[in-house]
Amino acid sequence: MLNTKFRILVGLFFAFLIIGSASTASAQSCPSGALPGSICGSGTGLADGASACVGPFHSNGTSVEMNGQATGAAPRWTIHWSQTDPSQNPPPPDIKLFKTTALGVTADIINNSSITDPLTLQPESTYFPGFFTACVFNYETGVSINYLISIGPGQY
Repeated sequence: MLNTKFRILVGLFFAFLIIGSASTASAQSCPSGALPGSICGSGTGLADGASACVGPFHSNGTSVEMNGQATGAAPRWTIHWSQTDPSQNPPPPDIKLFKTTALGVTADIINNSSITDPLTLQPESTYFPGFFTACVFNYETGVSINYLISIGPGQY
């Protein structure tokens, strides 16, 4: 009887250990600052000239936020918008709403008609509802980079 209880306890211990490891691993793929509900991704060794994207994230809320962190070199970060789901085949055309080069970035698209998007010169409220995709590009850095990236609900 004791042997059976001991086996059950050991089995439960390993089950919790495996479950705990899985949830820790998924949390590590999000950059710091990513809010619950964000779509996250990570990678190592992103080659010069290569890119990676996460999304699409659908929002009809008040804001959308991208977070990104990189090591090795400063990549180019972008946010793309589409009125319809960009995972369709063929994908609908999208609009680049944001672009910057940095080791770390936090960028918000806010559902506010008084804010004009600097790239498109359109009021940001025209992008809601919509589908948002965040991308990281290793653009002419000459080295590979490691990155964390997320797109999801914003803080506003």
